Amino acid sequence: MKTTNKFLALALLAVAMVFVSCSKDDDSAQKGADNFSHDIIGMWEGVEMTGDEANGNAKARIAYYADGTYIHYRKLADVWFPRLDDACEYNIEGNKLTSRWKPEMAENYSSEWWNIDAINDGVMKWSAIRERKDGSQYTATFTWKKVDDVLTSEQIQAKLSGTWTYDKIQNITLLKGEVVKSDIPSFVPQATYTFTNDGKYSFYLPDPDDPTKQRINTYTYILKGDVLCLVTETLWDDGVKRDERSVKGKFLIHAISDDQIILIACAEMPLIGSDTALMIEYLKRVE
Repeated sequence: MKTTNKFLALALLAVAMVFVSCSKDDDSAQKGADNFSHDIIGMWEGVEMTGDEANGNAKARIAYYADGTYIHYRKLADVWFPRLDDACEYNIEGNKLTSRWKPEMAENYSSEWWNIDAINDGVMKWSAIRERKDGSQYTATFTWKKVDDVLTSEQIQAKLSGTWTYDKIQNITLLKGEVVKSDIPSFVPQATYTFTNDGKYSFYLPDPDDPTKQRINTYTYILKGDVLCLVTETLWDDGVKRDERSVKGKFLIHAISDDQIILIACAEMPLIGSDTALMIEYLKRVE
């Protein structure tokens, strides 16, 4: 009887060890999922894409943030600029990455998913099973590399405060695959911009109906990485609210120093006879 009890105790101990072993494996799997959520934070540049939709789609950058949002960038004339998609959000469950966004001027949201196969040594690899219109399937892959030489919100905020005015404005136009750069006159040469550290941004220019008055646009702004998002309300300096509107603008801060800011209007602006164009605004500090 004692021998039987001894074997029974050993059997129960073996079962317990199996359960403990499984529990440890589950913890490791969960830890891996947590690592993906942590390691994905930052700026990534597409290196290679395979599959039916691979043509040119690897030329992209994506910046992932810890709050579950991301910014998608495209490239034109060596300039990476953010797309104007709204509500760009992502979620990671296990190794599944789901992205959701609302294209500019669209009513409905779009979404897609990828499996994160690995994030190691600054390289991230994705894969996904996609289906063609005829019902057949194929495997798509996407490889990304980590990009570290980008401006951060902290670096920009440290130099942004103060008053700035136009130095020059430049157009970059893509004409049948050829990049053309041209300087254009400032629309508002006497305008000045004042940024403060509390998220406020004011825009001053003469009142076209009464030059003795100034038109004052008071903005709030949000910095996310190197992207400046603006919301504006139009006022006049006599305190009377003549016009009220909510305008969201998105600008890339391409470069910033103690005496210059280079802003890029983040929009693809098709022109007659051209594929797309960007507007670059050079601002200089007003002492």
